[in-house]
Order: sequence, then structure tokens, then C-alpha cells
Amino acid sequence: DNNSRFQKALEQESYLEASGLLGQVQNRDCCREQLQGRVRKALEAAQRQLSDDHEAEDLAEVARRVRNLVREVSDAGLEPSVEQELLDLKEGLRQAVSQASEQLQRALEGRGMPTRALLIAAAFCGKSRRSMAEEALKEYVAAKKHDFQQMDVPCLVTWVVQHDDARRNMPEEFSCSVAAFEDLIRSFMESFDKAFRSATEALTHQQKEHQWARAKTQFGELRDAIEVVSQLAVLKGMKSQFRSLKNELGVGSSARFGHATAEIKRGCFDLAIWALVTGDGAAEQELCEAINEEVVQNMNVLVSEKALMHHRLSVLEKFLQGVGDHPPVELKR
Repeated sequence: DNNSRFQKALEQESYLEASGLLGQVQNRDCCREQLQGRVRKALEAAQRQLSDDHEAEDLAEVARRVRNLVREVSDAGLEPSVEQELLDLKEGLRQAVSQASEQLQRALEGRGMPTRALLIAAAFCGKSRRSMAEEALKEYVAAKKHDFQQMDVPCLVTWVVQHDDARRNMPEEFSCSVAAFEDLIRSFMESFDKAFRSATEALTHQQKEHQWARAKTQFGELRDAIEVVSQLAVLKGMKSQFRSLKNELGVGSSARFGHATAEIKRGCFDLAIWALVTGDGAAEQELCEAINEEVVQNMNVLVSEKALMHHRLSVLEKFLQGVGDHPPVELKR
């Protein structure tokens, strides 16, 4: 009979069906209170489940049940009788959706497990995983385009290394988002090129001001940055751009050391000091010895020949002007 059907619907948590049977059961008011009590308990239990720790698959099932419960309570017209419980559950669901979306964004950044994050986010948002992946990536790309503009070279390198690693672990739902990833890398390269050229301008200024310690640090960061990014799989199509930046920076220019040595013999030190600061240590000892030898040879300025005295004073003056107030550490050893 209808009372039995009503009780069965309650046991199966089919609240929409139970609500529809209220007009056909005996003791209607009693059954209505029973239904409202069951729904209230179900909402409270669902709220607790949202707060519990679960494995990804279990959490996805919790999300599905909660969404179904909210929808069924609304369809059954039971909101007025369980208003507060329903509001609490909806707020809990909203927070869970926000948290799941944030976790997915962190996973795209390389700070989480993207497959798990995508599964949970899709379940809580009530979307397919592919749709969730497209939406999350669109949001991520937009945010990164803004962030890139504020980053310097070291920060950009850190990001792209993490991104390269994250791309290897992306779930297949992201495989159709080729255009979005290409747009992301294109935006990264624009910012990297701009930041790199700005850093090289600062490097030139440091060279002119004889700020050798800062120049050495800056040059080392730029040299290492080029070496790192040029090896990454996500940037394999950008090698020509990196080669151009590397050439502008002057990394690995063996001819520069030859020119520097020749200039030392003519009593000029600027190129040699710059080569010391920007070198990788391979020819450092040779340059230091050449500079030391030239300086020592011209230390005795108390000679009778005025031309020789002026020459030696000129060499020493060029050396002092070249090293500035804070000589490179290589010349302090």
C-alpha cells in the first residue's frame, strides 16, 4: 500500500518519491514530520561527510551524493522545513568546490597531483573531467599571463621548470588543450625575452659603474637561466631564440679571452676585467697572471725617462680606473 511505498522510499533515501506519496498516505502529518526528520538527518550527515578525509574516488562519490541530495530536496519542495540544514550544506558544498578548484590550480602549477585534483574538482563542480580540465586551464593561463609580467628571470625559470615537470604528469583530459598550452608558452617566452633583455641592460650599467660583484651575480644568473631553459621539453621549439639571447650575453666566447690578453699587453684592462667577471673559471688563472704581470712591470714609476714614467703611470691609472673601488674577487686572491 501507499504507506509501505512511503516507508520504502525513505529507506532508499528517495525523498522526491516520498514527498510525492504524502498525499496518498494515512497519518499524513506524521509522515510529513518523519520525512522532514529523515531529510534533516541526511543533510547533517552529508555536511559531516564533506569535512571528513577520503580517498579521491570516495570523495568524488561523496560529492555526487551531496549534489543529488541538494537537488532532490529542492525538487521535492522541502526547503522551508529544512532551510538552515540545507543552507549549511550548500555552504559546505560551495567551500568544497572552491577548495577543489584551488587544488587543481596548484596541480597545474606543479604543486600537486593533477589526476586526483581533476577527479575531485569535476565531482564537486558537477562537470565532466574534460570540461573541468578546459575550464581550469583557461583560468590558469589567464592568471599566469598576468603573473609573468611581474616576474624576473630567476622566477620565470623556476616556473617553467615546474611546468615542464607537471606537463609530464598531466591526465589525458588535458591532451586536447594544445592551443591553450601553446598560448601559455608563447606568453612565457614574451615575458622571458623582455625580462632577460632588461637584466642585460642592468648588467651593462653595472659594468660601466664597476659594480663587479653584482655584475658577476647577474651574469651567472642569466647564463644559468639560458642553460636550464634550453634543455626543457616544453621549450624545445624555442632553441633559436635562446641561442640568440645566449650570443647577446656572450656566453662561451673564447675569442673574448684572446682579445683580453692582447689588450693587457697594451696596458688596457677593461676587457680583461669583464672577461674575469663573466668567465666560468676556465681561463681565470691565466688572465689574473697576465694582469698581475702587467701591473708589476709598471710599478716602478721612479725612472729618469719621462716618457716611460708617463707610460707606466698611465697603465696603473687605467688599471685603477678599471677595477674601481671594489675590484673583482678574482683579483683579491
